[in-house]
Amino acid sequence: MSLYSDFNDADPGFYNYVHSVIEQLDNANSPSERRRLKRHAMTAYHRIAIYAGTIPEPEAFSTVLCYDLSTGGFSFFMPMVPTFKMLVVEFDLPDQTMFLKAKVAHSQNVMLYPSGYVEYVGEKASHSKAYPTGAPTPMILVGCQFLERLETRHKPAPTKSEPQPEPTTAQ
Repeated sequence: MSLYSDFNDADPGFYNYVHSVIEQLDNANSPSERRRLKRHAMTAYHRIAIYAGTIPEPEAFSTVLCYDLSTGGFSFFMPMVPTFKMLVVEFDLPDQTMFLKAKVAHSQNVMLYPSGYVEYVGEKASHSKAYPTGAPTPMILVGCQFLERLETRHKPAPTKSEPQPEPTTAQ
């Protein structure tokens, strides 16, 4: 069985999350796409940390801007080439927080414009629908492959707050 099918069979919650994100996105696929899994644009902030055998402490996580997502992986921007191979990504969902182990598959120099336009350095075609406006920031686009779900932390259901009785004063 492939990693793709094992991951989906073992993790329907994340699979459903990915598909709910995908349904909300308007994606333009590049004809030069080499991945076997369709990726979808996802401009959202999530948190990552270096993986060293366990889920790191909260202060070890850094917030990154994610660029795309598939059931097999995701990509995000960094100011420099990653020095790590394994990481944990934290997806904070409305009813739960999921921690997934991933490995760095590749990295690419890009220019990120304030409009969201991404220009691949050394390539003529861009994979973004946005127009290049403003001064770009040199970044590294890091592509990762999901390996396994490490943990899911369910959030308590929101409760309706009961009206509190007015305090009485002793006279």
